[in-house]
Amino acid sequence: MLTVSLSTTASITNTNKTKITFSPNPAEDFISITSDFQGEFQILDLSGRTLITTKEKQIDLSTLSAGQYFLKAGDFTQKIIKQ
Repeated sequence: MLTVSLSTTASITNTNKTKITFSPNPAEDFISITSDFQGEFQILDLSGRTLITTKEKQIDLSTLSAGQYFLKAGDFTQKIIKQ
């Protein structure tokens, strides 16, 4: 559901936000995801390239170099640090 409010300022609120938690962060080899989200999870590099796509709730990061990445799922995006 999308709510649009108009006044002297305009705002749009998405009330269907994807709720996801994951750990650990920073991570070494894996992250575990807790969510009711049923779509695909993506791991992106800082330039936005998709490196991993999966529907699994445990994601293997062992093939990635140490650095910063993003976990994306629906409208959820969060930074991940790989050690």
